[in-house]
Amino acid sequence: MSLTNEQVLQRLVEEIAEIVKPVYVFNLERIKWVLPDIVAWICAFADKCHIDLGEIMCKYIENPPGKLNLKTRIKPQNIIRKEYPTTFEDWQLYLAVVYRNENANITPSTTVLKIIEDIGKTSRSLRIGPNIANVKKHLAGVIAWTITLANKFDVQIDDVIYNRYPNKCARCQSKPCKCFGLSTMFISYTKDTTKELQSVKDLLTQLDLKAEAFDRLGPNFYRINMSKVFNAIYESDGAIVLLKDQWSKKDRAELLEIFNTLDKKNVWIYVKKGKKTKNNEQKRMLEEIKQFHKIQYYSNKEQLVQSLREGIQIRVGELKEIAVRIPEKK
Repeated sequence: MSLTNEQVLQRLVEEIAEIVKPVYVFNLERIKWVLPDIVAWICAFADKCHIDLGEIMCKYIENPPGKLNLKTRIKPQNIIRKEYPTTFEDWQLYLAVVYRNENANITPSTTVLKIIEDIGKTSRSLRIGPNIANVKKHLAGVIAWTITLANKFDVQIDDVIYNRYPNKCARCQSKPCKCFGLSTMFISYTKDTTKELQSVKDLLTQLDLKAEAFDRLGPNFYRINMSKVFNAIYESDGAIVLLKDQWSKKDRAELLEIFNTLDKKNVWIYVKKGKKTKNNEQKRMLEEIKQFHKIQYYSNKEQLVQSLREGIQIRVGELKEIAVRIPEKK
């Protein structure tokens, strides 16, 4: 949704981190699952920064890095029967030929390290400048090494991207994407906020929003039903978190999944005012969250409902503006 350049880059970094373990253990199915997400967030970051991917990749044709002693430039026409690569399939074939000798001695693990190195340099260039020239330079490196990684495992990037994103949004299954809105809200709550839970449900009904909450937890909930909770979070547009004192493993798992899955602007966290909690794990978690997300405190149900109503209405208005600015692609 309306993420900043830094937030989009952070998502790209997260996806790159996701592929490290699959590469080390040669989990091909997981690699095929994560690679499209890396490419998707590369494209999203380039779009946010107004970077033309074709333009920044041209150095691999005009003066390929690491090929300084190349006496005769290899023309794409001789490899892909085109004057210039226009698809990931083209770039895969072209780079595989140009860097055949160099990449033959590079392991998949080393390739991942190269991706991490270049994404780190991209991040630094954005943070301390922003130095857009260096951002472009190192982002091109991320793309090239990602393509190299795909070649290491004989993965056709075009194919896995289409399988993951088959010309429609993978989440809402619509074209164009209909995710720019709020329709379903997941409610995470501690056992001592059940009264507030009902008030929040009533509010969501008034706002014509669907509430998704698991009321009957039971002693075996964490072990048996957590996958159902994660699926519910994934299928929601936003989340409301109600916390007091009775913090559990279930609450921690839900909160982590909420932040891993949902747009943080669609997440509202409320903590009941009162005596300070003695739960050290909850205190540590809240201190970490405060570094990147607002935590709101309430004294009574009325204050909670009023604050939440205002927050949701403002966010709904923002999302409507975003949806209007995005043209429908045919």
